[in-house]
Amino acid sequence: MKHIQLIETILHVNDQQASAEFYSKLFRKNPDLNVPGMTEFKLAENCKLGLMPNKGIAKILSNKTPHPDEGN
Repeated sequence: MKHIQLIETILHVNDQQASAEFYSKLFRKNPDLNVPGMTEFKLAENCKLGLMPNKGIAKILSNKTPHPDEGN
């Protein structure tokens, strides 16, 4: 049986910078990656939390799903 090597949860957010600031305060640490389009926090050796702007995931998914802004 294979064990889970990495868990990465990506939240699609309206405002990446505001969300990064919120999670920085919550986790009491700066992001491990913070570039336009993706912010990542390494929470444990095998666990990451990512923040991706709604517009970024909308481009990736194209017309396959409704735009994330419609779900707010």
